[in-house]
Amino acid sequence: MRHLIREFQPDGAPIVLMGTITGGVVDPNTACMYPIFGAVIGDPLPEDIMHHLRESVAERLTKLYEKSMQQENESDYGDY
Repeated sequence: MRHLIREFQPDGAPIVLMGTITGGVVDPNTACMYPIFGAVIGDPLPEDIMHHLRESVAERLTKLYEKSMQQENESDYGDY
């Protein structure tokens, strides 16, 4: 199963990170970054820039996904 994950303004930065989760990890080939200009999300960063950032963006989003899954599992058992 594939899922889309996004992180808005990581660490307060005016960007959106996005990628597709396949098999529990973000595929670096799907990782992208969009700048935020005020209330507008801009076009994705060009390939020549993302070429150097894809792995780190994918790793960050994978960690975020794992953390959210852990929190979801903990909340499932918290009511018992």
